[in-house]
Amino acid sequence: MTTGIVYSPEYLEHIPTRSTHPEARRRLILIKQILDEYNVFANPLIQLIEPKTATPEDVLAVHSEKLFELVKHTSEEGGGYLDPDTVASQRTFEIALLAAGGVIEAVEQCVQGTVENSFAIIRPPGHHATKKRAMGFCFFNNVAIAANYLLKNHEMDRVAILDIDSHHGNGTQDIFYDSSEVLYISLHQDPLTCYPGTGYIEDLGVGKGLGYNVNIPLRPLTTDEPYLYAVNEIAVPIIDQFEPEFILVSAGYDTYYRDPLTHMALTTYAYKEIFRTVKELSTKCKNNAFVTALEGGYSQRGLQMGVLISISEMAGLGIEVEEAPPEENHDINYEYTQKIVAKLKNSLSAFWNF
Repeated sequence: MTTGIVYSPEYLEHIPTRSTHPEARRRLILIKQILDEYNVFANPLIQLIEPKTATPEDVLAVHSEKLFELVKHTSEEGGGYLDPDTVASQRTFEIALLAAGGVIEAVEQCVQGTVENSFAIIRPPGHHATKKRAMGFCFFNNVAIAANYLLKNHEMDRVAILDIDSHHGNGTQDIFYDSSEVLYISLHQDPLTCYPGTGYIEDLGVGKGLGYNVNIPLRPLTTDEPYLYAVNEIAVPIIDQFEPEFILVSAGYDTYYRDPLTHMALTTYAYKEIFRTVKELSTKCKNNAFVTALEGGYSQRGLQMGVLISISEMAGLGIEVEEAPPEENHDINYEYTQKIVAKLKNSLSAFWNF
């Protein structure tokens, strides 16, 4: 079985009107360069998937009509600011639909059994987009749209989303906060120190969704070992008990220790271990399938090597990346993470067993 990669040069055509914008087309150019350097697309274990455009119905299932029309109108008018960080260009509406549709197509190919898992190399990203608002470089919430697609079009009852971006996915939380069909788990930099300032331990969901929203805020400069401790102590047992039929990963590589926008301290070793773990968890899903969608990541090396090692682990390519891990405040951060994990276990013990 092969691993799918969703990619299209069309994704380069979303060009924020501010030339210094961090979420620039260069991000995907760099990813494509490193994958070509390692001959990833030529590997028989890899299958290139052409994205399709999401339908208005796909998007409106999770977003308001007002947001949909705002993105559409702003693009038709030549572009503009939807918030101080979220800048549309003339083709943004079209490309945002292609990004959401790319994740849907990745999901569809997995459900059909054409590929075992898939990585959607897309932009613009999505996890900050709420039901009613575009923000944080995001216009439509790609992963949320794909999750809803699975629930409605493939009659699934349980979809898990693991968000490993350094920024909390406030949009994904907002969309599924009252749902027991979607388990949302986010590991992110402490919201007191990082945009968008959301994602606290106490935010557990409401109504039917109570207990299905799990935030794991981590101290700045958290390194591989304590980060993976949090994954294994909280995310893994909850996902295992949830018994998802499908797993989606919001993959941000701004947790890398050289990222210019955030202050986490992961290396590519952490990404390798995360995707090894997710792949193992997915063996209990239908068709052993899971899909990864690109979110953030603004360091050249972090983005290139992070995506490369993630795809390698998904497909079993055996690519190794060597680098010396940073050691800043390791003991302090491990102790802090242990306290966070203990606090989470206490608050989540009414819903999950640890």
